[in-house]
Amino acid sequence: MTACDRGGDLSVSGQMARPRVNFESMLARFPAGTLAQIDAVRWPHETRTEFVQRAVDHLIRARGGTPAPPAHGGDDTPPAGRGRQGDAER
Repeated sequence: MTACDRGGDLSVSGQMARPRVNFESMLARFPAGTLAQIDAVRWPHETRTEFVQRAVDHLIRARGGTPAPPAHGGDDTPPAGRGRQGDAER
């Protein structure tokens, strides 16, 4: 049985990576062009996953729910001194 068979992740070097904890997975499909729109407005160094997690938390709050605590330990504000991607060109 390999590490991948046991649910682990193998790095390029073949060593086990730390397993992710406190995460649930979901496959999501978006209309064509949505990922480009996300990339145009997300903060520098913010991943698509982080963007979608923040968007979901925002919508849960807007509908009166309480979102799960952030697994990343962050909040909904961009890191200090960083605006959206492309702000410098505007």
